[in-house]
Amino acid sequence: MLHAFRAFILVWGLVWFLPQRVFADALNSPEEMPLPDPLTIQNFKKHTSSGLHIVEFYSPYCHHCKLFAPVWEETWRSFQEEGPELNMTMVQVDCVQSGDLCAEEKIPAYPQIRLYGPGGFIKEYPDNLKRTKEGILKFARTEAGNAENKDASMLQSRSKLLGESSVTELLKGNGKRPYAISFWPTEDLDDVNDAKAQFEICNSCPNFQRTWTVLSNKLKIEGFGVGHVNCVRDARLCEELGYGNLVKITNHRGDRAPAVLMILPQSTGNNIIFYEGVRTDVAAYEDFFSRSYSNAIVPDISASTLADETRKPLLASNIRGSNEPKTFIVFNYNPKDVVPEDFEILKLFSGPLSKMPNTYLYKSTDDLMFLARTNYELMFDEIKSDDSKAIQEPDTDLFISNSLTSSPTFFMFKEQNLIPNVFHGYSTTEMRNIDYILDWIGIDIFPLINELTPENFQGHLKHDPQIFKVMTIQLINMSSDEEVSKSAQYLRNNMLTAYDLEIERGKYLRSRVLETRSKKEKEVNDMKEKQVSTEKIVKKLRSEIFHDYGFKALFTYLDISEFPNFISQAGLIDAKRSYKSGDVLVIDKENSVFYDRDQHDEILTSQSSIKLKDAISSVLFPELHQTSPMRGKRLRGRWPFYLVGSFPKSSLFLAGAAILLLKLIKPLRFYKHLKIERRYRNKRDVVGILGKGKAKD
Repeated sequence: MLHAFRAFILVWGLVWFLPQRVFADALNSPEEMPLPDPLTIQNFKKHTSSGLHIVEFYSPYCHHCKLFAPVWEETWRSFQEEGPELNMTMVQVDCVQSGDLCAEEKIPAYPQIRLYGPGGFIKEYPDNLKRTKEGILKFARTEAGNAENKDASMLQSRSKLLGESSVTELLKGNGKRPYAISFWPTEDLDDVNDAKAQFEICNSCPNFQRTWTVLSNKLKIEGFGVGHVNCVRDARLCEELGYGNLVKITNHRGDRAPAVLMILPQSTGNNIIFYEGVRTDVAAYEDFFSRSYSNAIVPDISASTLADETRKPLLASNIRGSNEPKTFIVFNYNPKDVVPEDFEILKLFSGPLSKMPNTYLYKSTDDLMFLARTNYELMFDEIKSDDSKAIQEPDTDLFISNSLTSSPTFFMFKEQNLIPNVFHGYSTTEMRNIDYILDWIGIDIFPLINELTPENFQGHLKHDPQIFKVMTIQLINMSSDEEVSKSAQYLRNNMLTAYDLEIERGKYLRSRVLETRSKKEKEVNDMKEKQVSTEKIVKKLRSEIFHDYGFKALFTYLDISEFPNFISQAGLIDAKRSYKSGDVLVIDKENSVFYDRDQHDEILTSQSSIKLKDAISSVLFPELHQTSPMRGKRLRGRWPFYLVGSFPKSSLFLAGAAILLLKLIKPLRFYKHLKIERRYRNKRDVVGILGKGKAKD
């Protein structure tokens, strides 16, 4: 009887307690846990008194907040396991229920996402990062690993209040160190860190207070002077610098933002470098100041250092999480031949180069032509390392024809990139034409292989399509160590493809020049046979042969583990297949067409760099290929295909549209070549920095 009773108790316990335990476990799982209650003014400071916290300020009546709510909830659930490891939480504040708290935190609009620490507000969610689950998680992981966030909340500003007279002295060149200065739409902002400061029509001002506080501490360590100006008080100074909107409100519906510039020391000309835009991340400003000052003093660099930088291997560990590769613009000269005027142009570079990411200006007396030639030969060694390659040998004549220049001159070297790039300056006319040199730099400013994101896709797609007709997208996956290793190999094969394509491009362009030269000689001989006047023959002989620098491909890569839906969002859609890591897409930017299969109807991948090179080459140089052309697909949402759907589809209309399109193509092509030729010829139609007149033809 006792055993029966014990059995009954055991069964009853299982029936009663087990479901409750299962129910409790279900509630504790992230999928079933309810969102925590929004913080209020009573518990906000207590909750944020330790650790880091991503806070969403919202209104339940805000349309954008309602659209964002599912994204926040999904991200919050995904973050529950990782959050404690990062010592970070995700919380919300309802600005209708807690209007006093939102007013105290100066929340200008909803939804607003911010990072907080024990000392309060640290930074705002970056404007260039999409408000998606992937974006928020990336922000959380990045900021959790940023040691600055632990200290930022305790920092005091080291920025000094400057008046008009102080800034004027700096502008006269009387400063002993570079000065970073911020300009505010205020009259009495003595301390940038003042939490009680009021700003009229300046939503970014409270956020920028923390940015400038952190930045002032960093720049002081690097030897910069740091100051700030009240533009309402010093109106004349701000208006003369172009900051009139910070003096008085000109548009009550618009918004204003603090302005930033740097004044170079001991210099009276070209000593102001303006920062364009406003950011909340300290790193962008720190890069601006440190890189701009470095470019202003133009430090020396050796050929051995450049060799090390250009020959760095592409490793799995530095695909992500590292800085973008650097670009080195080097003024190369012979101390025996150089004159002081040759250095004058270097003073004009610091401002423009500050707007070109990761670009540095140096000078060197080493034999950089020897380095460029050695790197050119190493390209062939790299290509030979791929078993699928036919053996090629360096073409000495080709290198010489592509590197003709005078002395002094400029070289462009890039980190992890062996492709030589020599400025084609044949006289002082070109060497003292800042616009022509900057044009040369700007065309080829991108790294060998570029990371692609939804934010920069359009910029890459639109980058100088007359020069970069093709853009490639290598799909990679960074979700695991195994996938990272595979992705590194895909990118290495892209590098080999880029090297091989550059060699073929050089040969193609040289053949065009030789063909044009041969045609010119034939025309001159014909003129002689016809006994044309000597004046016309001489004019023909003097006619310049146009060198085309186009037919380039822009290589990019996209992490599909971070942006799984971007391919379809960008209009790169093929209903018959799904893309995976290792696949490659080739975009013909000029014709709004993309390819995902090669000439033999095989899927485009980077498994074979020679097959990938041939596919890209067939788009750039179709006359070199005997095989059938690749079958392209329309890039959806791009002109002209985007417009077609909005017009009537009658056969008469379509026929008329086709005729009109054909009529337009020829002048458009003519304009394209004319624009490139003008860019080339403009180097001889300038006023030099020394005030010399235009060169004669």
